[in-house]
Amino acid sequence: MFWLLSAPAIAQKLPIATSAPEPVYAVVEQMPQLPGGGGSAAVVTFLQQHVVYPAPAAQARAEGRVFVSFTVSPAGKVMDAAVAKSFRPDCDSAALAGVRQLPRFEPGQQMGRPVPVRFTLPVTFRLPAAQAAPSDSTKQVYTYVEQMPLYQGEEGTKSLSEDLLREFRAVGGSGCPVPSFQILVSMKVGPSGTIYDVKSLRNQSAYPAAKQPTEGRGPLPSACDQALAAAARKLPRLTPGTQNGRRVAVSYTFLLNSSGQ
Repeated sequence: MFWLLSAPAIAQKLPIATSAPEPVYAVVEQMPQLPGGGGSAAVVTFLQQHVVYPAPAAQARAEGRVFVSFTVSPAGKVMDAAVAKSFRPDCDSAALAGVRQLPRFEPGQQMGRPVPVRFTLPVTFRLPAAQAAPSDSTKQVYTYVEQMPLYQGEEGTKSLSEDLLREFRAVGGSGCPVPSFQILVSMKVGPSGTIYDVKSLRNQSAYPAAKQPTEGRGPLPSACDQALAAAARKLPRLTPGTQNGRRVAVSYTFLLNSSGQ
């Protein structure tokens, strides 16, 4: 006798067709714009106008910069706001609150279609001039002290150089393009952390003899030196240097590396 054995049919799960996630761009053919245009500068201006300086930070005379990042969706909506570089928690929160007030953008486009675009922009916390400390220019100025000034809480001049170069590009405009060689910059940092007496120096010693640039080693033309000083005024104050337990003015000299090296 033959037995007919039957087995239930096994249902096979077919793969569900899914589309690849939309890539998020940093640069596109047509960048997102606020209503009225203006590019990234208009976005930074909006943030600066809508960010509230936290009272504890103002009372502590804390000045610094928060970098925020966010995505503008293909529909122009601001999404996924985050702190890319922190300053202090209350200022970080204030910067994010400013981002949440951004209106809907005109979306960015790549190859004729709207795409998501990621922005990373600075929000600067700087006390109004009326609340700033008096000029430090009459104080005794040191070259080396026990604790050198700190920029954004960091030792060394890398972040200071990068931020000054960024502001110099914005302030100088087409009338004062950034040279293709390194610039030797001198500035003073006062006992209250203010920056003053900013100027470029002749940069003879910044290069080995065989690598001396054929054109200009500084100083910059006077108009560009003025732009450099204006750029420095846009930076937050530093934590001042100290000597024998007291705050003092310190002369700072460093390379502004505009060569991309």
